[in-house]
Amino acid sequence: MIFLIYALVIVTAWRFLWDAVLAPSFRLRLRCELSRLLDELRWLYHPKPDVADKEVFRYLQGSVNGVIRLLPGIDLSLRFIVPERAIAKDGQLKERIKKRRQRIDA
Repeated sequence: MIFLIYALVIVTAWRFLWDAVLAPSFRLRLRCELSRLLDELRWLYHPKPDVADKEVFRYLQGSVNGVIRLLPGIDLSLRFIVPERAIAKDGQLKERIKKRRQRIDA
């Protein structure tokens, strides 16, 4: 019984440490990096908008903006486990991802 109480205290302390200290700093660093990438993407696109593919630019810009917008709600399960399961279950989503990757790589 005492082991269970100690385990509960340790898990609670870890959760508090993660939510209050570690996760916000990781999210802030990731937000700054994503903003830098978004600025770099815009600088690459705007000198030659007629040469660059607008559809690819919109895909990339929308993806980065979406991640920045959803960043406060991201945790480990949402980052790794949930997207893989959704992609594995949904064939149409898998095809959209495949087409976008081919379009971006071209």
